[in-house]
Amino acid sequence: MQSRKSENPKDSPLYIPTGVFVQSLEFEDANDVFITGYIWQKYDKNIPQNVSRGFILPEAVDPNVTEIHRHQDQNFEVIVWYFEAKLRENFDYSKYPFDVKDVWIRLWPKDFYKNIILTPDFDAYDLMVPTSLPGLAEDFVLPGWDIKSSFFQYKLNNYNTNFGLNSYIGQDNFPELYFTVVLQRNFINVLISNMMIIIVVLLLLFCIQILIIKHKESGENQDFTALEIVSACGAFLFIVIIDQINLRQKIITAGIIYLDYFYFILYIMILLVAINAILFASNIKIDWIDYKNNLIPKLLYWPTNLALLLLVTMLVF
Repeated sequence: MQSRKSENPKDSPLYIPTGVFVQSLEFEDANDVFITGYIWQKYDKNIPQNVSRGFILPEAVDPNVTEIHRHQDQNFEVIVWYFEAKLRENFDYSKYPFDVKDVWIRLWPKDFYKNIILTPDFDAYDLMVPTSLPGLAEDFVLPGWDIKSSFFQYKLNNYNTNFGLNSYIGQDNFPELYFTVVLQRNFINVLISNMMIIIVVLLLLFCIQILIIKHKESGENQDFTALEIVSACGAFLFIVIIDQINLRQKIITAGIIYLDYFYFILYIMILLVAINAILFASNIKIDWIDYKNNLIPKLLYWPTNLALLLLVTMLVF
């Protein structure tokens, strides 16, 4: 593990064991997550008193950190803090609703400009296997998500500034401690809230496609005119647009997410059904549209849907 360079080659980094215990975690919006829990540190008796006790949460917005316990044993001074913090992180929603989120707590020493490295306090945990969820409460509840693992890790970060401190040398590839919780979205909730609307519109659109037949001479007008079909398609289009807008307001992201492609495919199918009805009702003779009361477009409806969905899935995943 690489440490900060020091002006004095004889200076060696100070290592401070640090532990994290997360009590609760909640997504407030697309990029903010609210976390509560405990953080503790062990300061070796050889660490000088001029080293500040404490830590910094760089991603936190208005953190609330309260020292709740401090004691001294033979070798260490142990300090425990309770914290509440809203962490702003950049989450990837491109595979929504089959996305996986890495929620991390990045920790800096309070004297971040000094040659200090925070290390995981492995001795404070019974088991450090990530799937055993070390550092998380046993009754941890996060609706809509499945907790996959939790672990400590290091990331080598670079900074293009010295923070106004001439003595700050370690701007390149300095190891910073992260406590990470890996979450996988429970797509059943999304299936009920968003996918059901898409599925119902596709089914109703297929029913309209089935009803595209020529007017009967008997006077029993049980079918639809082209104008009525186009009007119904316009109503479906309005419903789908409103639903997609609601989704995009809930997930504020600049890119296109996987579920967006379902809406795009639905737009295409609505347009194709409307065009098919207009061509079928017009005087334009197109054999494959007129064949047996528009049989071929009806047979191609679901294969076209599934082919587009398969193509999109292959491109995204």
